[in-house]
Amino acid sequence: MTHPLYRVRDWSTHFENSQSKKYRTISWVPMPNKHDGKSFRRLMRIPNGLTIYGAWVLIVQIASKCPTRGILADSDGPLTAEDISLKCDAPTELIAEALRVLSSPAVGWLEVQSEHAGSTLLADSKHAPSALPAHSECTTLNRIEQKELNTPLPPKGGDAVEDQTPDHSPVQRASADKPKPKPSKKLTKADLRDTATVLSWLKARSKKLKLDPEHHETRIRTLATAESALRSDGPGFFEACLRNQRWEMLSDADLQAGKRRLQEHDTSHLPGLVNQLSEKLAIGTIPGIDDAEGDSDE
Repeated sequence: MTHPLYRVRDWSTHFENSQSKKYRTISWVPMPNKHDGKSFRRLMRIPNGLTIYGAWVLIVQIASKCPTRGILADSDGPLTAEDISLKCDAPTELIAEALRVLSSPAVGWLEVQSEHAGSTLLADSKHAPSALPAHSECTTLNRIEQKELNTPLPPKGGDAVEDQTPDHSPVQRASADKPKPKPSKKLTKADLRDTATVLSWLKARSKKLKLDPEHHETRIRTLATAESALRSDGPGFFEACLRNQRWEMLSDADLQAGKRRLQEHDTSHLPGLVNQLSEKLAIGTIPGIDDAEGDSDE
């Protein structure tokens, strides 16, 4: 039996700060102290609103310790009300009521995936190749954590490692003389809104990310991640999600937006491809055309 997957809405915006993003695991979590929002006022006006708010604090604290911070799931799958109750020793009935109220449109502090979409995304995440184990979507590993993961640190000058192989052959000299690619500029939110730029970024980093830039689902998920990033921390969130392939953080709305953007992109580029093909046909530059005509004359 599958269960819905809950995630805290806009986690990176409201429950992370510059310090928490530096660590894989945290023993504390920042929380907003705003009490004049409509959702908070609606919650306080229901009979057991204060009790549910207390449950909300527990839910946020548990979400901060999940493998992907902000998503109520562990290695076994989505957390149920009973699972959360066991973690904090709160009544299961209270947690179940809190999940219902907090994910309602009136409050909206929790987002819920459909059972099928949630289980599918979690399964994809478990089997997807990743350079690092699952952790927060906005993790910046420090040197101690890098050592713990047995991951070699890049040199201070950048990611590229200079070739120390002795230059003994013309082939080696020619290869060494090739200009190294210039580092591309950092992504901006405007770049994330531009589908062509996002797909070009994916293609340029596909080898490092171990992703196929021509794979249809990969392109959709990349664009869906861009949509999700526009609502949170922007480019930093986008790059971290792609680097660690945290597909389970994508909502149904993100995936639909990604599909729509890819379809619009492919449709807009179709006339240009047709024109290029027509020009090649007109001047006879397509390989094999002239040879085929010559064979038919004989």
